[in-house]
Amino acid sequence: MRFFARHPGLRRSVALILTTISTAGCMTWRPAANDASYVTAQQPGRVRATLVNGDRVVVAHPEIVGSQLLGYSGTVPHTTHVAIPMKQVKSIEVPQLAPGRTLLLIVVVALVVGAASASWEFSAGLGGILAR
Repeated sequence: MRFFARHPGLRRSVALILTTISTAGCMTWRPAANDASYVTAQQPGRVRATLVNGDRVVVAHPEIVGSQLLGYSGTVPHTTHVAIPMKQVKSIEVPQLAPGRTLLLIVVVALVVGAASASWEFSAGLGGILAR
């Protein structure tokens, strides 16, 4: 671990990458109880609506106005305003952290980083021995 002590910027970068991956990559969707009232009461940042025809739409900044689910869909330069009638919505799901997958990912990444730094230190030590 002396490798990370000598490279504090790398240590911060690895920590940032682990945090980002664990929170973004280890999310799962869970059904919201009482769809419309959940969205109104909890005001989640995004929801996934499953429509009666089977399509799924991720809606950012959702709100229920009258009998419609309003919000934005798409990715940032191409977001579009959506208005989905609630009678077309079969179910609403909200994102939730999946702790088992998150822990597994953190352990795997930690093992890879540890093996890489050990290999780096070994090769650096070997280079010093061969230079003699």
